Amino acid sequence: MLDTELRSNPFLVEQFAALTRLPLPTIGMSAPARAALSPLWLLVRPLVGHVIQVCSSKAMVPKMQALTGFRLRPHHNLEFAVYTTVLRAAWRLLPDRLLLAPLAYNRLQYEKLVHVHRKYALDTFSVPAERSGGCPI
Repeated sequence: MLDTELRSNPFLVEQFAALTRLPLPTIGMSAPARAALSPLWLLVRPLVGHVIQVCSSKAMVPKMQALTGFRLRPHHNLEFAVYTTVLRAAWRLLPDRLLLAPLAYNRLQYEKLVHVHRKYALDTFSVPAERSGGCPI
């Protein structure tokens, strides 16, 4: 499909370039919090967008990457290595509460509880073999 159907177009190039101008994520954020975080976001969003561009481009098939208009340079290889190293360290070191979505975190907690309680669970309700000689009366 990449060889026969897809072509570079201004919309694709513009949207990929616009990753450095991402809007402030505001879901669940109050109006005062949005107002307080907006200046900081305006400072860091070019960096955040650049990280997304580099990581996305490195993950793309080379032909698809060429369609985006973003050119990978030799220094992007080093950047990508740093980003992946930091992400791996974060995944190992940060608590699950920060890494997982709320439903995934709740499921993990549930699985841990199940694991702890399984070792005390009964396999059967039948009388143990050593006491199956009959009624003691």
